[in-house]
Amino acid sequence: QPQKLALAAGVVVTILLISKFGRGFMQQIAVLLGLVIGTIVAGLMGLVNFSSVGQAGWLGVTPPFQFGPPIFNITAILSMSLVMLIIYTESTADMLAVAEIVGKKLTPAELGRGLATDGLSAILGGIFNSFPDTAYAQNVGLVTITKVRSRYVVAADGAMLLGLGLVPKLGQIVANLPGPVIGGASLVMFATVTAVGIRTLARVNFD
Repeated sequence: QPQKLALAAGVVVTILLISKFGRGFMQQIAVLLGLVIGTIVAGLMGLVNFSSVGQAGWLGVTPPFQFGPPIFNITAILSMSLVMLIIYTESTADMLAVAEIVGKKLTPAELGRGLATDGLSAILGGIFNSFPDTAYAQNVGLVTITKVRSRYVVAADGAMLLGLGLVPKLGQIVANLPGPVIGGASLVMFATVTAVGIRTLARVNFD
């Protein structure tokens, strides 16, 4: 659909222009501004529907094990173990990329703690009816784009996300953001991760 492709391309261009020519805080929130501008344009194109926001509550808590208690099936356990190995591979690459960006040498102990946190997060996800998650590569791209490298910022953001998770209306707003807008922003962040990987490979002695 050409109009959706054009919208996604517009989001990409908007983020790149703000990142290139913006200064200070404006440059750091380039992705957020791209999402906001893209959503406004999508609304003018008739691609936004926030009707479900009005139906959602202001406060909601997800009960643990909503779909029943855990069942330990050997086939499922082996399948999920394989999935976690793949997730660990991605997380390892993401952590190495972040270390590359911030100019820090990642020790095996630090890498081990990062993977253990990934495992703990997956357990919590299962308890609260969600999927196993991982250190998403989009966030690595955000570190590069925003140049914000403080772990205190990440911790504060985590606290805010926990708070926002208790407000279903906000969840519905995020869920209803147009796909082309999300896709355009994600493309920029994944491309940034790719660039970091290429820079890393450029220093490898392939002999």
